[in-house]
Amino acid sequence: MKKHHSYLIYLSLFSIFSVVSCAQEVERIEYTKDDVRLQKYSWKGALPEKNKVKVINRYGNITTRNTNKPNIELAGIIQKIGPNAPKPEIQVRDVNGVTEVQVVYKDATIDQFNNRIGRMDIGVYVPKGVSVEMQTDFGDIKAKKHQSNLIAKTISGKIKLATSGIISVNSQSGEVGINLMNWKRSTFRPENKRRVYDIQSGSGNVSIYFDSEASLMVKAEAGSGIKTKDELLQNSLAQFEHSGQSAFEFLLGDGERVLNVSSGQGVVHLNPAGGAVESGALAEAQSFDGDVRNLPKVEPWKPGDPVIEMEDGRAEKKPKKKPPIRNKTNG
Repeated sequence: MKKHHSYLIYLSLFSIFSVVSCAQEVERIEYTKDDVRLQKYSWKGALPEKNKVKVINRYGNITTRNTNKPNIELAGIIQKIGPNAPKPEIQVRDVNGVTEVQVVYKDATIDQFNNRIGRMDIGVYVPKGVSVEMQTDFGDIKAKKHQSNLIAKTISGKIKLATSGIISVNSQSGEVGINLMNWKRSTFRPENKRRVYDIQSGSGNVSIYFDSEASLMVKAEAGSGIKTKDELLQNSLAQFEHSGQSAFEFLLGDGERVLNVSSGQGVVHLNPAGGAVESGALAEAQSFDGDVRNLPKVEPWKPGDPVIEMEDGRAEKKPKKKPPIRNKTNG
């Protein structure tokens, strides 16, 4: 009886070791460009009642531009990587007068080896004045030379926005770059009330570009310090650092735009002059057209990297003569 019992234990152990051995023999898969299939996506719809579009794309980039078309256009590219790649469902619906676009994956977008096997990058084209709200997890959010109000939220993805509209930004750890475009020829110039901008990152650095002749009231807080190459702001910062106060504040002009900037653990960079640009040209909806093997647009491109890329619209300009900057902390 004992012999039989020992034999069963031996068989059980042998089975366990065999399973473990087989699992260890499974080789890690490394995908190449030849394993990638691309699928275009496009959609066109009427403007929503509240002139706002909300886009949720957890696993890819979101870009947006203004267009001269009287409607909303979406243009994107879907990546299917490997034999078991999932297919996304793009849901477009009206929610209380807002057009809501959501990219939904019902199956996992990474495999057992943590390879990215599914991804979609999407571009959103709207007329001037139509607000755009964008949400992603690790993807990047970009807006180039916009004239609309923008809201952007990420977990770790970078955010780069350039607009003359109102901005609201929140990222847990992603870097943030904001270009406050001039009010000139914009429909958003305030007459009697200030426009409030909230720009936050939990641990990523935040860079703000603005015209030194802009009308701004700025309040900045940063866990790793506030930096600038501007001499006048450097003098104000030196006084602030000895003041014992938590927030650095300064005023340009009449302070028509109120800018609240914070980075919990990162650095806030303030960049007056040379950064802000005027409203740019309108864009046409477009998506990647070609063979993935002819990439990269991102060097070196690999399966799972973004296909659609846009610049942030920042243009170099000659520095203008700076008006006096009044440091609110020190009167």
